[in-house]
Amino acid sequence: MKIGIVGSGPTGIAAAATALDRGHTVEILDVGHTLPASGRELAVRLSQAIEAGQPPAPEDLSELGVHQSLELKSLIGMLPFTGLSSKTPVKSVFGSDFVYQGIGEGIPLEGGALPRSLSRGGLSNVWGTACYRLGDSDYAAWPFEKSAFEHHYAAAAGILRIPVEDHLKTGIYPPGGDPEQRDGPSPWNIGGPLDGLTGKWSANRELLDRAGLRVGRSSLATMPSDEPHARHCRQCGLCFFGCPFDAMYRSGLEISEWRDHPRFKYRDGVMVNSFREENGQVIADTRGADGKSRDFRFDRFVLAANTLSSLRIVADSVAGHSFRAPLLDNDMFVVPMLADVRMDRGWQSSFALSESVMSIAAGAVCERPVHIQFYSLNDYFLGAASRLLPAIIRRSKFFGRLVIAFIYLHSDESRNAHATPTKREGGLAEIKIDYSERNGRAISGRVLGHLRKHRHLTGLSPIGMMLKSAPFGFSGHLAGALPMRDEQDVNTEFQGSPYTKPSGKLCDTDNVFVADASNFPNLPAQNSTFTAMANAVRIVSDI
Repeated sequence: MKIGIVGSGPTGIAAAATALDRGHTVEILDVGHTLPASGRELAVRLSQAIEAGQPPAPEDLSELGVHQSLELKSLIGMLPFTGLSSKTPVKSVFGSDFVYQGIGEGIPLEGGALPRSLSRGGLSNVWGTACYRLGDSDYAAWPFEKSAFEHHYAAAAGILRIPVEDHLKTGIYPPGGDPEQRDGPSPWNIGGPLDGLTGKWSANRELLDRAGLRVGRSSLATMPSDEPHARHCRQCGLCFFGCPFDAMYRSGLEISEWRDHPRFKYRDGVMVNSFREENGQVIADTRGADGKSRDFRFDRFVLAANTLSSLRIVADSVAGHSFRAPLLDNDMFVVPMLADVRMDRGWQSSFALSESVMSIAAGAVCERPVHIQFYSLNDYFLGAASRLLPAIIRRSKFFGRLVIAFIYLHSDESRNAHATPTKREGGLAEIKIDYSERNGRAISGRVLGHLRKHRHLTGLSPIGMMLKSAPFGFSGHLAGALPMRDEQDVNTEFQGSPYTKPSGKLCDTDNVFVADASNFPNLPAQNSTFTAMANAVRIVSDI
């Protein structure tokens, strides 16, 4: 069977890997913008310097974007009581913005600056590699039982190259839930303030559990430093500017590895306009980089183009433009915290990704679980503000005790939003975004209060006056525009909106499936990529 897949992000690659494993012929249709030659050359220079034990050249760091303009100041703003920027959060890769190239034309949007990509690998080029499963309580709103889904995480873990046992051994969230896992060494041990708290967390395990707090090491799709692999982490601290060693998983890497596979073809430079079904086949109407139209025929067609792109394609294909679709996001808050540890003078992080993770149980501060990721302070979070700080402050023991917490709320506790596709004359549909506030800010205040109450157990004291709220879509976790549901389960607010069946099949179609986060019925607080990939495996396994 010939299967067409739209998109080369993590879900597209998970769908393709599953289809290939089952003997199908696979073609990925993708615009597929890639890193320009200047960026590739910069990556080589950086890797050579780091491998030689030398600091990167100042001009290379400047090209990379480590020394950001004073206009940006920093991601966290460094000023109290203000929100983060309402503009699209942009992480450059080796000084290039290729990840966001062409999105205004290819994924037209009104009413929000939301992250989206037409690049090879999509937003996995700029993600933080955090991988967490559904919690037990999350399955209540999903159209399948935990027992029917858990084993698909093993397949997704294999694609991501992360240890299966971390996610499947105990069947709990977050990882590190049993004594053997939580007391084990962290692969991200860099001698910073978060490492200094692990002993306290282990000693207070039972008391933390009673307080509804689960704390563990981060689960990342990043090759640890102790792995004998060419792509392992060198702890150079450049994670958010581009990893020179490809230690951070990017789904575009799979395409190169499949280059000689006899049943796989990657068609880049292809924008999917729409699809139609004829005589048991699905015909994709596309536009090439040369502006010419071309049709491709498939036995099955899988949309894995990310939430906004998949919604746009469905609107331009079968659903029309007279509906409102739900749109889910995690309300996100950023706050510095002070770790109760002794630090050497002048310590600076050599690892920029999340090192530790915490969940706050449902009912402790709100109805749904809360997810928190902890980072050591690093150049990405400081940005150009590091140049505004006197050296004596930057090298102080107090400054070395600061950590950054990213707080994520469940979609049920986050902004209420919807998307309305609008037909444009002679072009692709534009998606209009509307949203209203719920009670996220109040919940974030309760989160800080709960952490202050139990700081003797966690060793973390939030600096509440520096709490930042993020604009809608800032997390990059958009989901739910084509939700899985039973036909009788209709939300009257979105009556007539397209949806997917529990199998992933798009309503009113015979051979079209949706395998990205747009089919989520809700959006748990934790990062959605791992679950979206496992769900893509589930869907494609049965088509």
